[in-house]
Amino acid sequence: MRTQLSRLSLILATVLVLSGCNNDDPETKTGGASSGSEVTPGQIAETIIKMSASPDVYGETAERHILTQQLAEMGPAALAPVIDYMGAPDTTPTARLFILQCVNNYLTPAYIPNLKPMLESTDEVTRAIAVMALGHIQNEMVPQLLTIARSDSSPRVSFSALSGLVMQGDPAARQEMKQMYTSGTAVGDIKVDDVKREVVRVLLRDAQADDLPILQDALNQQFLAINSRVMITEVLGRLGDKTAIPLLEQSLNLQTEPEYGEMVKQAIAAINGREGQTQAPA
Repeated sequence: MRTQLSRLSLILATVLVLSGCNNDDPETKTGGASSGSEVTPGQIAETIIKMSASPDVYGETAERHILTQQLAEMGPAALAPVIDYMGAPDTTPTARLFILQCVNNYLTPAYIPNLKPMLESTDEVTRAIAVMALGHIQNEMVPQLLTIARSDSSPRVSFSALSGLVMQGDPAARQEMKQMYTSGTAVGDIKVDDVKREVVRVLLRDAQADDLPILQDALNQQFLAINSRVMITEVLGRLGDKTAIPLLEQSLNLQTEPEYGEMVKQAIAAINGREGQTQAPA
């Protein structure tokens, strides 16, 4: 508990410092009963925006996600300033991606009006980011917008729209992305490994039995992100058969953490248990 409180205090201090608050100002001091001690949505939004300017410092921290969640819980449109900054002309591509990674789990149809102007941008990165954000929103308008974006002149935007359609549950788009993995297709300046990484990411959002050949192939590939390897291990434990066991064991050479080793052990046990039930006499 002491550690959690210390972490919360650190996050609060970060908000106040990055938002330019004066610690000597009685309205920003903590510990009192005054409502002035509360951090405002504007201060949190400003903090996230300032963090996005230093992705090398804040990109691997939990603070940005904690702050985004806190902001999202403050109201149905609380994230709007952050999303608007993501589409601002002078925002850097790395800052746009940083913010997208923060907000993607909290996007709702309320933010479609903030994203639609980004689809008209002359900058392909801005359009691609908007399309990627739309893919996370479940709304009848989204597939239409993504279908239009599939015809974008930029291969990056078009590919992002295809990925978004998979996230929307479009079976044809899902099949097309799987074919891109199998054939090793590059998309414009997006390298094959990056295309494959994205295919795996979207498949893992709703992994199905017929996705197993791709997921098994990806498990021991160098391009795979750590979190995706962990998720594939869980999927193989849930859906895989004994052909996956050597692959799981091999993955321990790439992922050496004890926690991952325990996950592999559990996945193999689940497979063996399921296979034993299948082969047991009636």
